[in-house]
Amino acid sequence: MKKFINLLADELYRSRIFYGIVIGLVIVSQLVMVGLLIIGNRQSESNYPLNLASLIDYNGIYHVLLIAAFLLFFAYSAFTWFREWSGDSSFIIRLMTLPGNRFTIVLAKLASVFLMMGGVMFTQLCMILLINRLAGMLLGDGAYSALPIAYAYAQTLSTTYFVMPMSVASAALIYGGLLWIVLGIFLVVVTYMQSYQESYVKAFGKVVLLLIANGAWLVGMIIVVESMNLVASEIFNVFVVFILVGIVLNLAQLARRINVKPRKHVINHKEETV
Repeated sequence: MKKFINLLADELYRSRIFYGIVIGLVIVSQLVMVGLLIIGNRQSESNYPLNLASLIDYNGIYHVLLIAAFLLFFAYSAFTWFREWSGDSSFIIRLMTLPGNRFTIVLAKLASVFLMMGGVMFTQLCMILLINRLAGMLLGDGAYSALPIAYAYAQTLSTTYFVMPMSVASAALIYGGLLWIVLGIFLVVVTYMQSYQESYVKAFGKVVLLLIANGAWLVGMIIVVESMNLVASEIFNVFVVFILVGIVLNLAQLARRINVKPRKHVINHKEETV
C-alpha cells in the first residue's frame, strides 16, 4: 500500500500542470460559452426564456468540450507511459528492475487518471450550480426559467447525466467502458515501448494485433446485441459481460508485461545516456 500511495502521489505531482490546464479550460470555456448565450439572448429580446438545459446541454459547444475533455485524458493515458521511456529518462528502468510485483505501477497510473477525471466531473457539477445562479441573477425570472438542480439534472440535462450518471448501473456501464479504453491505451503503449528497442516492425505488429483484438471484441459485442431480440436489461447484461472480460484480459496482459524486466542491452543503453 505504501508503494502504491508513493507512486500515486508522484503521478499526481508530475501531472499538476496538465491537470491545472484542463480544470482552467473547463471553467473558462463554459463561462465564455454561457456568457455569449446570455448576451445574445438579451440583445435579441427573445420572449422564449432560457433554462439550464438550453445553456448547457443543448449547446453544441458543450458537446465539443466534453469530447475534447475525454480525448485529453486518453492522450494523457498514453503520455504517462511514453514519458517514462522518453529522452534520457531512466525512471522506468529503475521501476522495472525493482524486486517484487510491479503491477502497482499500473494501478497507480490508472488511479491517477480516474482521480483527475473525477476532479473534472466535480468541477463540472460546481459549474452547473454556478451557471444556474449567474443566469438567474443576470436574466431575471422572466428571461430565465430556473429549475431545481436535482430535477434539471435528472430530467433535462441528458448529455450531462449520460457522462455523470446518478444510477449505479449506468455508472458501471459508462465507467467500465472508460476503464476498458484506458487499460487498452496503457497496454498498447507499454507493448510498443518495450518492443521498439528491438525492432520497430515487431513493435508496430504487436500494437496492430492488440488493436485488432480489442476492436474484434467490441464488434462482437455489437453483433451479439444486434442479432438477438433482447430487452433493455438483457442488453445491459451483455454489455457488462463483454466490458468486464475486456477489462480482465487487458489487466492480465498488463500484469504480464509490466513484470518483464528490460533486456540487458536496453538497460545498458539507458545507463549510458543518463
